[in-house]
Amino acid sequence: MAEDLVLASEDALARRITYEREQRSWSPGGLANLMTKAGCPIGQSAIWKIENGNPRRKITVDELLTFAKVFEVEVTNLLLPPELAARPDLLVLIEKRVEAELRVWKAEDELSDAQQNLNAFLKTHPDLKNESDRVIDERLRKTLPGYPRTRRLGSFRMTYKSGPARSTPPVTTSKPRKGK
Repeated sequence: MAEDLVLASEDALARRITYEREQRSWSPGGLANLMTKAGCPIGQSAIWKIENGNPRRKITVDELLTFAKVFEVEVTNLLLPPELAARPDLLVLIEKRVEAELRVWKAEDELSDAQQNLNAFLKTHPDLKNESDRVIDERLRKTLPGYPRTRRLGSFRMTYKSGPARSTPPVTTSKPRKGK
């Protein structure tokens, strides 16, 4: 479920360790004992410094893997902030939204490639353009309810600070609203 969500930060991981420990009613010393038994020796004071230090103690990769093992969660899940981890219903919705967005991006890229290939073909056979357009329009009208749309799905995309690289920008047919 949360395997593909990447929302990690040192602070979120430290808060998540505190959250997981407290959910199990473990003391920092108890968690340190379990980590040591699992093959990653760590002291109670190190657990306290991870959770409360200013600055927080850094977590090694071996410690991260062992925390995940001790808490019986996937590493990628452990990297989620506790606010998200506490809401599995929200994680499901987020994952569905991300998967749908990825399908839209892939479909837009496939559409762009298909259109470029068709355009290249029609450039050498301009006499077939009108018939080609008619067949495409007819097939889409028969197959898709509500075709043609005035706005493509990709136009709902929000601007994020980061995201997958796109080979082509999303196509929108809606016009910007005029100011009042």
